[in-house]
Amino acid sequence: MKYLAFFDEQVEREKRLEAIVHQNIEMMKQCAISIEKMNDIIYELMGDVEE
Repeated sequence: MKYLAFFDEQVEREKRLEAIVHQNIEMMKQCAISIEKMNDIIYELMGDVEE
């Protein structure tokens, strides 16, 4: 039974790690969107300065 408990613990740990990876992927997507928006704002501001 020790081995089964160890296996169950490993499965649960793997599930938690997988969930964390998916959360990180979603967060990175949101960061990319925010960076693109900031880039657009910076380009707009730089364009205003050049004129």
